[in-house]
Amino acid sequence: MEAYVTHLLSDIQEAQRAVQPMPMLNYLFPEVPDDELDEYESDPQYTFGYYCGLQQEQFPAAHLLNSLQLERICAAFSKMMSTWNLDTDIPDDIPLTKKYELLVSTLDIKTEISNNNLHTFE
Repeated sequence: MEAYVTHLLSDIQEAQRAVQPMPMLNYLFPEVPDDELDEYESDPQYTFGYYCGLQQEQFPAAHLLNSLQLERICAAFSKMMSTWNLDTDIPDDIPLTKKYELLVSTLDIKTEISNNNLHTFE
């Protein structure tokens, strides 16, 4: 299983956003005509997995991994999410297997990717 985990960690690293845009400081948002507001308020069309290129099926079941493997995957996954301006709100006292499952489940959640804002999955 260790060889697969090493390959998976490589895939997660490759899924990082290639170019992170610089945050816009003191940016004034332009006025948006009412007839164009629907475009900005629509529901997300694509899942996080669509953007990063990973699928839940690539990740083994948590019970097949040891604690060190789970920690390494969770850390790499969280780092990868941050390159997409995404984060999770997972309590510190949650078991590692559950944290792993929650992180991987974000791949199937529809979301918008923002260049300026951090989006948190709760």
